[in-house]
Amino acid sequence: MATKPAVPIQMQVTTLEAVGEALAGEKCFCEHCGQELGLWPPDEVRRHVYEKHMATFWPQHLAMYEKFLAEQPTVEHQVAIKQNQADYLVKLLAVRFDLYQKLVAAGVIVSPKQG
Repeated sequence: MATKPAVPIQMQVTTLEAVGEALAGEKCFCEHCGQELGLWPPDEVRRHVYEKHMATFWPQHLAMYEKFLAEQPTVEHQVAIKQNQADYLVKLLAVRFDLYQKLVAAGVIVSPKQG
């Protein structure tokens, strides 16, 4: 059984698009209703919760999300989406060692170059 290392693993993700390719077919399940959802990109999960379980959002998060949805597609908007995906990946890898191993095996996660 693998244990979580005491020192954070130094890693670098090649691209979020490569993450999506490697995680294609991975599933998760809604904690509220059990519906099967695609694990990546996180947008499907967020959209499901927003549409089906809106009452679970904190009011200020709901307001921020609605504002985000209403924004025009700009470079800043795209950067915010990519940042959200990166944050989701970090949280995902904190609890799913198997997915970390899968991404390493696929060459999506690499060791950063030293100096």
